[in-house]
Parts: sequence; C-alpha cells; structure tokens
Amino acid sequence: MLKKITAISLVASMGFLGGCATMSESECLNADWQLIGFEDGLNGYSMSRIGDHRSACAEYSIVPSQALYQQGFEAGLRQFCTPTNAYDYGKSGRTYNHQCPADLHNEFLKYYNQGQEFYAVEKSIRDYGYKIADAKKKIEKLEKKILDKEARIISDDSSAEERLRLVGDIKRHKEEIGHLRTAKTADERKRAVKEEELSRLQAPAV
Repeated sequence: MLKKITAISLVASMGFLGGCATMSESECLNADWQLIGFEDGLNGYSMSRIGDHRSACAEYSIVPSQALYQQGFEAGLRQFCTPTNAYDYGKSGRTYNHQCPADLHNEFLKYYNQGQEFYAVEKSIRDYGYKIADAKKKIEKLEKKILDKEARIISDDSSAEERLRLVGDIKRHKEEIGHLRTAKTADERKRAVKEEELSRLQAPAV
C-alpha cells in the first residue's frame, strides 16, 4: 500500500504543513500508523509530528503506535529528501528544519538553498511592485489635490490670504511628487535588475 503514495501526494498536501494535526475519532480508531508515518515523512514533517496525532487521539483514549509510525515515517522521509523536492521546497519559501537523514542532508540542503535563492529574488520583485504601486497612488492623490487647490485659487470667493496659503501647499505637493517619482524610478530600476536576475536562475538539473 505504501508504494501507492507518490510525489503527487506531496504536491497536493504540502500546503498543510503549517497547520495543526487534527484527526477525528473515526480516523484515530482506524488509523494505519505506518501509512500515516509514511505520508508525514513524504510531506517533509519531522518526527515530532506524531505528537500532534497523539494529542488529537488522546481525546478518544487512543495512543499512536510509535514503532509503526517511525517505520513508515523513515521510509516516507527518504522519498521526500530528493533534490527535486528540495528545490521546490526552498522555492516555495518553506523552512527546512534539517529533518532529512544525515546521508541525504547535504544534497537536500544544496538544492534547497538554490530554491531559496529563487524565492528571495521573486519576493524582492513583488515587494518592489508593491512600493511602485503605492507611489503611483500617492502621486495621483497629490495631483488631484493640486488641481483642486488651483481651482480654488482662481475662485472669485477666495481671499488673498487663502490664495497665498494654497500656493504654498501646491509647492509642497509638487516637491513631494518629485521625491515620490525619484523613488519610484529607482525602485523600477531595482525591480528590472531583479527580473533579469530571476531570468538567469534556472531550475537545477537533477
């Protein structure tokens, strides 16, 4: 039965790594602890994951089989600790907690770090995008303020004192727009550099 668990299940279930283990009474009563251990290992958990299952099943007075779980876990973990999974794990921004066996750790870490590099560059591109979009919104708001104040200046019911104040406001808004545009241009250049860097980062041949 263990052989039926493939890398497809890894991709499908990696999103659940950050959640707490929950098992219903039926799942605890009918648990195949060797299979559960295999799936947990295949999905990159550490052995401490059995503690989550123990807590979930304690409510029903059921204790996981440590021996069966560990047997399955060790088999699953060896299938998880491959270069391809390491790269994908790092690329997705997940944290590697050195759960791979000693004989697989160094190779896993090598490809994991390559995936992390891709993730970091991609995140930088997103962050620059957020900053650029924010600058654009601020510039648009300031430009609208300038138009409104220019309209008020030429209004018949504005006083000389108010007009003088509005001229000062407009001057400050334009200066702020200048600073925002300078920063936006710098961020656009930095983003372009990162995009070029990303284009050079290729998935490793494994």
